[in-house]
Amino acid sequence: MNDRSLLLEEENRFALEQAVVGDVVFPEHPEYEARRKVWNGLFDPKPAVIVVCQNADDVSAAVQYANRQGLPVAVRGRGHHIAGYGSCDGGVLVDTSAMRDVLVDATTQTVKVACGVSAGEVIRATQTHGLAVPTGDVSKVGIAGLTLGGGMGYLRRKYGLTCDHLIEAEMVLANGQQVRVSATENAELFWAIRGGGGNFGIVTSFTFQARRIGPTVYGIRLMYSAADVETVLQGCREYLRTDRADVSFNIAIHTIPPLPHLPQHLIGQKVVSINGMHAGEDMELAALDSEPLRKLATPLLDLCGPIDYTDLHTHLDEQVPEGMPAYGRSIYLSTLDDPSIATIAQAVDTAPPTAMAMVWLLGGRMAEVPASETAFGARDAEALFIMEELVIPEPSDAVQKARVSSAWVDHVHRSLAEEQLSVATYLNMAGLEEQPEIVVRATYGANYARLSAIKREFDPDNVFRLNPNILPE
Repeated sequence: MNDRSLLLEEENRFALEQAVVGDVVFPEHPEYEARRKVWNGLFDPKPAVIVVCQNADDVSAAVQYANRQGLPVAVRGRGHHIAGYGSCDGGVLVDTSAMRDVLVDATTQTVKVACGVSAGEVIRATQTHGLAVPTGDVSKVGIAGLTLGGGMGYLRRKYGLTCDHLIEAEMVLANGQQVRVSATENAELFWAIRGGGGNFGIVTSFTFQARRIGPTVYGIRLMYSAADVETVLQGCREYLRTDRADVSFNIAIHTIPPLPHLPQHLIGQKVVSINGMHAGEDMELAALDSEPLRKLATPLLDLCGPIDYTDLHTHLDEQVPEGMPAYGRSIYLSTLDDPSIATIAQAVDTAPPTAMAMVWLLGGRMAEVPASETAFGARDAEALFIMEELVIPEPSDAVQKARVSSAWVDHVHRSLAEEQLSVATYLNMAGLEEQPEIVVRATYGANYARLSAIKREFDPDNVFRLNPNILPE
């Protein structure tokens, strides 16, 4: 680099630092090492600079700096995507984690949320007014990534996805311009960000329509032996096929870790857990309606009963500790038929102790929304199957080490993809796909062409590409 280039780089650095209210963290900064980390310890990204944004103007300045320098842009709210999208090597990391405002309007039952807020913060703020926005099932994840990718949680069958409740957003485009989007303003962008991920800009605030629910709901918390996995999956499938829209739950097949709050006799056992809720207001009717789930086999643990809505969403937080190295993939199952269940049962038999398989049963209101109404078009699957495995990679070439260590995940994914004749997946849970473009196209289906056209209009240079990427064709 010659003297003129060095001078220009220094001028650009200085201009960025002057333009931003928040911290500008270059590699020599004392906070650089801590701030560059993402949740998944499998990844060790080293961005050229981290811009810790305090407001939308900071976000605009960071994007404009990246454009001037010709650097890629990564965006981090809470940094929980399993594929490590919350940072990058050699680019500009736009860190929005300091943008944490939550404003609830109890009269209109709406909530305006800044992009760095966690799902748990939204839950706690809205529950003080007896309201809730459908979120995921883990409180630590960021509301931004959750919403942009869809957002499946314990209200999905009752009320739909997180993105279905978005009524307005403010965002920064690839050129640094700030815009507002809604059904009446920049309507195409509004359509695209409801399920289209971070492909079209950086959303700095979200306004949601909330629902009346809580503070007490009927929690469904059951544990069966993994030997009963086929019986449990078949029973859960038939139970939800009887139009029980009030009920949403996830099924996990895993080995019980040594957690202090669990009975010691369960530690080390391979089990099938059912976690979720009944959204009905009458606890007695909810208990009666949930009774078949408690009799699928002989339960090892039955903790069903009234529970605080906020507490319910913290029970799985300990399963996603910061820095945990994990490799995972997911795939939609058009139907949870007996051959698919048999494949899952066989996978469970061969799973290493560090592996977890999850079945999220879908349907209800989530499936009733027309696929063309939002960018999130994959609404007709009966289930989502998720495979995760903890890995301990070598510091060098971590991604390749993870692939070698996680042959189980790839084998199970390949078997189900052959059965389903599709690799479509929930992109919030998409892992290190071998052919990401094929996966993204399959997932969006008929919506992909429209999304690509919107991408071409608002981000023709594909500035926002560190995500499940939609190409500006």
